[in-house]
Amino acid sequence: MVIRGQIPDKRRKPRPTPERAVFGANFKAARERLGLSQREAARRLKVNQPLLSAVENGAANPTIERMALLARFVGMPLFELLRLPAIDETIDTMPPGDDSECDDAGRE
Repeated sequence: MVIRGQIPDKRRKPRPTPERAVFGANFKAARERLGLSQREAARRLKVNQPLLSAVENGAANPTIERMALLARFVGMPLFELLRLPAIDETIDTMPPGDDSECDDAGRE
């Protein structure tokens, strides 16, 4: 929090947000599909590896330009890296529901 008259501390780490986490997780999955380690990807991108780690963990706040660069690097459109998993991709991870109170048509 910035109090009136104070200069914000630029060294403060940004808080992870769901949007950053989605971007980071999608970028990491794409990087791993390419068979690249964080270190190798960072070397090719000419960024340091801790920055790439922070992006993948949702702890960095990359600019739109940096996000576009990362998307091009893994060969995906930027919007795909910002996309939440599709519903059919999450079905296997959903806990089983209690269907005992519903009939075959799904009515109670």
